[in-house]
Amino acid sequence: MANEPTDPNEPLRKARVRPLILVRGFGGPDVADEQRDAYQGFNNGTVYPQRQGENYIYEGFVLRALKSGRYKDATNVVGYHNRDIKPLTAAGDSPDDFTRLRWAADLLSGTVTVDEAAAARVLQGQGVSGTLWVYRYYDLQPRTINRYGEGLARLIRIIHAGAELTDQDFSGVDVIAHSMGGLVVRAALRQLKEAGERPEELVHRIVTLGTPHRGIAFQYLPEWLLRAVPQVSAAADEMASFDPGGTDFLNVPKWFPLDRILTVVGTNYRTYGTQAASWANRLSNLADSDPLAANRSDGLVKQSSAQLPGAPRTFVDKCHGGSDSLVTSREAYEIAMRFLHGTHRVVLWLDRAKVTRGADFFGKSEFWLGVGVKPRGVDFELFHQDREAENCYGPFDIDHRTGEFVDGPPPLEQELQKPLNAPGDRTTGWPRVEPPNRRLVWEGWLDRSVRPTGGTGRSKR
Repeated sequence: MANEPTDPNEPLRKARVRPLILVRGFGGPDVADEQRDAYQGFNNGTVYPQRQGENYIYEGFVLRALKSGRYKDATNVVGYHNRDIKPLTAAGDSPDDFTRLRWAADLLSGTVTVDEAAAARVLQGQGVSGTLWVYRYYDLQPRTINRYGEGLARLIRIIHAGAELTDQDFSGVDVIAHSMGGLVVRAALRQLKEAGERPEELVHRIVTLGTPHRGIAFQYLPEWLLRAVPQVSAAADEMASFDPGGTDFLNVPKWFPLDRILTVVGTNYRTYGTQAASWANRLSNLADSDPLAANRSDGLVKQSSAQLPGAPRTFVDKCHGGSDSLVTSREAYEIAMRFLHGTHRVVLWLDRAKVTRGADFFGKSEFWLGVGVKPRGVDFELFHQDREAENCYGPFDIDHRTGEFVDGPPPLEQELQKPLNAPGDRTTGWPRVEPPNRRLVWEGWLDRSVRPTGGTGRSKR
């Protein structure tokens, strides 16, 4: 195991907290409910009846982040509109209340706009450091991934401008995106790059939760259906972005460093509310000559689709959406916060392995390796592999002389380069292998400034 401080000179230094943007997932054909939802689903949490202390109730991403003391709500600083608007003025307010930060005129009008009064109230004194922003792309028109990416790029520029107006150094925003929200983030990175800007300086780190980077396995709706049914037609561009034959994910390294994108992959398809999606994933396995019993998804998005070739990833035993899911569970929150704020990067390697039993006489037995990773003194996992999750490394044969794993699946990164609908799915190989035969099992981030206080899972900073 390698334990590497993210800042070798000051491993426990408490850095200024970067702004955090939350980006929701796909809302479906009718997004009226999403437009009425103030925090875009990130305020939904989970109750764990068999747990105690902080793990009894997970209050939702927004409230947990605000209660951590790291963040301050900046949601109302920016408005999102389906048509251009002009700056708001209010009777009885002095001009100084609206112009104290001297925003550029072009940021005060349009469809993604700064509200000067809210900005003055939230940013004065603190600046953008430790601010929490919810990107409401469903308030914009038209409904296209490019439009959503354009709005997110604009929000990032606004936050950057806020840092300059408050005389703060700016080291980029952090972004956490659920499902299709990760595709919106990709569109924003591309647009920033094409505009001659430097996405790697405007964005610090990105966490995607169940994002279908490589598409959705059963997304084969015919063009005539997308055009003919009004409810479906409204979301046609979004649904087209789930094409399992697409390869746009291969362009991500051109726009942003892969080692600064963490893909969180769900494995618990059994608790996902849309059973039709789980069965569709099972049927899609037949094209890969896999058994119908296999699912290997979070209920909607295949495990192999939620990853990017070359980017770090972690598995959690949660479903795609709903109660106790990738977007409403404490596990997802803790993993994301450690990636954004962790003091140490931890790398777990398998150097040697010896299988001492289980091989049959004919040498036809298959072997799999799975691990679980959790911080001491808590009851949530940072990495989860087991037979039910269908995500262990393998299958491997063994060398009967040494007991070592041999003849396993090809390297993971190689397999993830293929379109999702390419024949075969052998994405259970090692993420990385280094000479002489060191195999990467897991890489993650720990925050040594957060320490457990006892067996109940309570912690203190």
